[in-house]
Amino acid sequence: MTFLISTALLLLSGKIIIRIMGLEEESFIYNLSQSWFVGTGYYTFTLYLLVFGAGFESGRFLFIAVGAAPVFIALGWFCWLKIKKPLPSNRPAARSLPKATGIETFSFVLLLLTAIMAFLFSVHGASTPIVSDDAIRLRSYTPMLAYMGEFSMPIANDVFYNGIWPTFLPQIYWSIFGNPDPFFINYTKSAHFIFFLALTFSVFARYGNAKGGAYAVFLLSAMPLVLMHSNAGMVDLPMIIVFSLGFIFFGFYAERNDPRDLYRAILFFTFTCFIKDKGEILSFMGLFMTLSLCIYQVLKEKRHIDKKVFLFLAPLVLYFTVKSFYYPVFTWIFSHLSISTDRLNEIVDIVEKSPSISGGMFKYTLKFRMFFHSLLSSGNFGIIFWILAASVAVYAKNLNMRGNRWRLLFFGIIFVGIFDFLVIEYSSLIAYQDYVHRINMLPAVLAAIILPSIWFAGTEPE
Repeated sequence: MTFLISTALLLLSGKIIIRIMGLEEESFIYNLSQSWFVGTGYYTFTLYLLVFGAGFESGRFLFIAVGAAPVFIALGWFCWLKIKKPLPSNRPAARSLPKATGIETFSFVLLLLTAIMAFLFSVHGASTPIVSDDAIRLRSYTPMLAYMGEFSMPIANDVFYNGIWPTFLPQIYWSIFGNPDPFFINYTKSAHFIFFLALTFSVFARYGNAKGGAYAVFLLSAMPLVLMHSNAGMVDLPMIIVFSLGFIFFGFYAERNDPRDLYRAILFFTFTCFIKDKGEILSFMGLFMTLSLCIYQVLKEKRHIDKKVFLFLAPLVLYFTVKSFYYPVFTWIFSHLSISTDRLNEIVDIVEKSPSISGGMFKYTLKFRMFFHSLLSSGNFGIIFWILAASVAVYAKNLNMRGNRWRLLFFGIIFVGIFDFLVIEYSSLIAYQDYVHRINMLPAVLAAIILPSIWFAGTEPE
């Protein structure tokens, strides 16, 4: 009951916000899925501004008030409008997506996936919360500290490392009935996954490619490691999910030029920096590619970019403004530049040495083999990368279409960055086998999204 009430509050908050921001669509599933991510993003970001920015003392009252505020504000506004000017009773009913998109069928698929997730909880998530949640270190540590109102500078470092999203999201579930159950952390991960599949399908269906959306959902849910992480406590998959949604909207904006997809891409790339410190890197990468696309449109295609874009960038600016209270921005930048310079010097030294199998090059050869074993033969991602390679060869003529060019360019940059980090820069082989699989979930999920766009390139909206 606690989970249902809290989730309903987040969904209602998200629904109100997407209506205000003009991001509402005609599909119920589309709006419901959007509402989850926007609602949870609003909740965690608002608590972050109040606690870390304005200095509010965290506690159950604040956690519940922030979750319920949009609902009560909207209800009051509606009542005020009702009194001032009664709403007409003959308003036209909202349209839905055409039946050809398969929305009704996918509703059944969602119910089936929910049942599967419930079964997985019974055999995994509900029996091993500590091991899979990493609770003795960080993943449950920062939410518990937030619940107790314990924030100091060392703890703030842990929060920024873990991310404000994983830290603050469980608070609404724990605060309503005062029950800080660690399993709610796992439950929110599964909600992320279910709504991710629903929104992925709905975006494809919106542009008349319901079959492509169904293939994307199948590919995403068929990868063993992704499915395992969908009901575990680690936050790698939620970060990848939010970034991947930004990637989806980026690709469709490049293909269809709907400004609302641009706004959504910026919003989801901003949400990415709320999850783990590495989410900030992905966030900037996504926003850089989005900016590059906008510059290309302005210079080459003489398109006009709406000034509303700056409104959607506001959360990113506020996030780093508040973070600068705890981390001097220029110190952070120069420290990273210093680390990058040291790493470059190490690479130069290695290249100058003889590549003997017993020397330093053996470590890089081993990491190279482990990296591609993870992608191609570990079984963690099925055969998704083999399918991608075959599809690129078979559907080569579809690669040159506008949206796919930008998708593949973005994917290529991410893949090269991951290869550079895991094979060249990552210095320790301790737990490398586990680490490489978790990071490679990102290109695996993006591959599952790209493939239907290659197979069904040029599908027109219905």
